Amino acid sequence: MAPAVPLAYTLRLAPDLARFRFEGETEIRLRAEDPVAEVVLNALDLAVWRCALGLGGERAACRFEVDPQAETLRVSLPRQITGEFSLAIAYTGEIHDRMAGFYRSRIRRGRGTRWLAVTQFQESDARRAFPCLDHPGWKAPFTVEIDVPRGMTAIANTAVEEQRPLPGGRRRLRFAPSPPMPTYLVFFAVGELEVHPDALDPRVRLVVPPGAADRGRFGLEFGRRALAASEEIFGVPYPLPKLDLIAVPDFAFGAMENWGAITFRENLLLHDPGVTSSAAEERICEVIAHEIAHQWFGNLVTPADWKYLWLNESFATYFGYGVVDRFYPAWGTWEEFLQGTTAVALHRDALRETVAIEIPGGEHLVINTSTAPIIYNKGASLLRQLEGWIGPEAFRRGLRRHLESHAYGHAVSRDLWEALEWAASRPVTALLSNWVGQPGFPRVSVRREGSLLHLAQRRFTYLPLEGSPTWMIPLRLRLFLEDGSSRVAEILLDTPERALELEPGVVACKLNDGQTGYYRVDYEDPDLFAALRRLARERRLAPADRWGLLEDHFARVLAGEIPLAAHLALLEELAEEDDPLPLAAVASELSQAWLWSGGETAPKIAAAFALRFGAVLAAIGWEPGAAEPRGRTRLRERVLFDAVRFGCPEAAAFAAERFAALRRGKRLHPDLLRPVMQSGAWLGGKAELSWFLRRLRAAESEHERLAILTALGAFAEPARVEQVLELVLTAIPERNVFLPVAALAARRDTGEALWAWYTGRQERIAGLHPMLEERVLAAVIPAAGRVRPGEVRAFCGELLARRPRTADVVRLSLERLEIGLRLLGANP
Repeated sequence: MAPAVPLAYTLRLAPDLARFRFEGETEIRLRAEDPVAEVVLNALDLAVWRCALGLGGERAACRFEVDPQAETLRVSLPRQITGEFSLAIAYTGEIHDRMAGFYRSRIRRGRGTRWLAVTQFQESDARRAFPCLDHPGWKAPFTVEIDVPRGMTAIANTAVEEQRPLPGGRRRLRFAPSPPMPTYLVFFAVGELEVHPDALDPRVRLVVPPGAADRGRFGLEFGRRALAASEEIFGVPYPLPKLDLIAVPDFAFGAMENWGAITFRENLLLHDPGVTSSAAEERICEVIAHEIAHQWFGNLVTPADWKYLWLNESFATYFGYGVVDRFYPAWGTWEEFLQGTTAVALHRDALRETVAIEIPGGEHLVINTSTAPIIYNKGASLLRQLEGWIGPEAFRRGLRRHLESHAYGHAVSRDLWEALEWAASRPVTALLSNWVGQPGFPRVSVRREGSLLHLAQRRFTYLPLEGSPTWMIPLRLRLFLEDGSSRVAEILLDTPERALELEPGVVACKLNDGQTGYYRVDYEDPDLFAALRRLARERRLAPADRWGLLEDHFARVLAGEIPLAAHLALLEELAEEDDPLPLAAVASELSQAWLWSGGETAPKIAAAFALRFGAVLAAIGWEPGAAEPRGRTRLRERVLFDAVRFGCPEAAAFAAERFAALRRGKRLHPDLLRPVMQSGAWLGGKAELSWFLRRLRAAESEHERLAILTALGAFAEPARVEQVLELVLTAIPERNVFLPVAALAARRDTGEALWAWYTGRQERIAGLHPMLEERVLAAVIPAAGRVRPGEVRAFCGELLARRPRTADVVRLSLERLEIGLRLLGANP
């Protein structure tokens, strides 16, 4: 415990958007249970010029010392103090462009530029805006006062309670005190903004740059519905008088759950009719629901330490999908959850360089390309497994008890487990502590001998790893009977091996029924696997189970356990598959196999893809239908460009015609925009690149800009690839630099170009926002390592020595490189 505990903060800020500077004064009321002679606060990039002690109505100057390396402000008190006192600290700071702390975001207004000063504090960047105890373990109310320049608006966590005029047309706005909250949730912004309350629930407000209100109506309406649903699900009313949904043009992350003032990338809040695709529309809803769920998980109940951050992000991710499904069940949200969340988690978690969900805490936590798929995706997948085991009613009762017990306070993992165990009367604590505390996940091997089904579990990794822990796995088995019926059996596998007595008449069994579990399955028994393949052909396995069968089998290819040819034979055996979910798995697996195959094998995989998905596209229709299922829409958008680049003549002709129409000024269906643009780039050259760059400069919609930037990574001509790479750091906003780089890395022919580009610009890339630099490294290392493995390995060793903070992404990327090189060696 800190020697002095924060009781309340008052922040006074005067931003100057002409000079990109701000003046600040922070007053912190503290309490010391034992005598203290100094207070150590967090501060970074602040020019502190005065510290004063407030005690008993009097003020006294304090000596202070700033340590930039430790990111601290050490305040020496005039004497030892016990009880309550206050510190008033005056300072100045820069409103910089690094997308962290108190920073500036560019607002495009025609040919001109306006600036928005906005905050982003998670995880540890509040210290860049005001001295504080910058850790989630310390919650306190915040009162914010902002001097607002003429013609501008200010937003904070709470509503304005007082305003008064200042000289020069400025106003001083005082916002109501917030509930107790940690520093990372504090928010304030100043700029030319419009505020639009929802007509049905004025608590929910849209905050956008001028002229963007119409594009925010969709998000505002869904935000209102998601807030009402969350209040009903969690059983606790939303405690603040307003909830702002704020569009921020320059934003490093996707969104941020600041209490009462949620910030979003523009493409995750604003909906552009005629441009926003169905997939992007679904993503808008999912992210809004995710951030609103945080108002309870993270804001009302805050993790006591960064190691418990999964209590925030896992729940918000899970409920983000759940709330969308509540309102749009026809969208197939849980199928998308499998492909976009669970599959990503399993792929990340199968690396030896993985981490536990409950990672070590302390002063800092970095959410990055290494930890995010675990904290968000794996955590959400485990919650789905848990709800399937204890049932939705017990799950909800446990969550409500947890929220009610810890409202406005802190929680650790065990607090949640005990609430769920109380509601479920099952050993939730034992099960979750088992899953949350150890890295990785199990694979369950299945073998049948007569009436006995032998089950064994072991940790699954792509590369060999000695030893294996044991998990408590809630297994759901679908038993298929000889009379054509089926039923579900449930067991808890909590030992390395177990034999299960099957009832008479069982002809086959499928583990992980419905794919609600977080584990892989290996059907060691050839007869059992053959029976499941027959059931898949006959469509007696549900689409999710057919998806799981394919994904688990391909994981064995990546682990080097079976040859790629065996998986290609399985795909051929299931060639009549027509459901979008398993077909999405087929497309992903063929693309990965093509990427890591040699000159003999890769053309065969490309031809197989072109043949199969050319037929699929012809069957579902080249153009989106007015009332077609969302899964079909998502599948078309996913596979059209790959069908073009892998040589499907019908796909190339269709895409070329649509791209030519687009260049003539005709509007394209939003669900075709990205793949047609990619195809136009792939088939095009210098003139097409010039057209894309003109369109990028003129685009008003972030959705269109993202489609263009992805398409820039699709140019086939080497000269165009070089030209695109030259533009990445000069003509593309920092928030989006990784998009063309990632698109180029998803090809077999760009490794040399990417490596030359990266090694020639290391210093500039190292200056990007840390998360964006990591995305660049995660793309470049495997792509370049494919053609220069020894050089890339040696370089990464030097990089780790020079810049240890890149360790997570470098080690992860090197392991992915080794997995790919093994696949390449087996398939020349």
